[in-house]
Amino acid sequence: MTLDIQPLDPHHATEETLDGYHLMRAAAWAVDFPEDPPLTREGAIGRLRTPPVHEGPGRVWAGHLDGRPAGTVRLSLPEAPNDGIANVEVCVHPELRRRGIGTALLRSVLPEVLESGREAKVRARCRMRAAGGRRGRPCRVRSGCRRRRW
Repeated sequence: MTLDIQPLDPHHATEETLDGYHLMRAAAWAVDFPEDPPLTREGAIGRLRTPPVHEGPGRVWAGHLDGRPAGTVRLSLPEAPNDGIANVEVCVHPELRRRGIGTALLRSVLPEVLESGREAKVRARCRMRAAGGRRGRPCRVRSGCRRRRW
């Protein structure tokens, strides 16, 4: 199985694509935030189309395995005073975690980070819980990024 990573434009995506995005994010939300209410389609698609202002402009890519949504990566480039930072958020479907999908998604946006002209300070936010709610091992990426505590 090969991970197919493509840009996701929420304003031009089909309803089927947005439904798949919602189902993948909702499954991850249920595992990562079990104490919170379920993620609604409106909430997932709303944040995709209108991200929080403090995140600045950004882009989203979706990874698919055999046509099934496997994960997403969002690159946000905050404006001043944080205009030297690139925020990266990786989300992988809980049933597909610990298979290198998150690493592949993260690596796919590194050229965009470097092209942005910002320092290579990448902040990856990922919840490390596998399906079943157990915590996984810490995320490690061998792509030239240093692990940093924020």
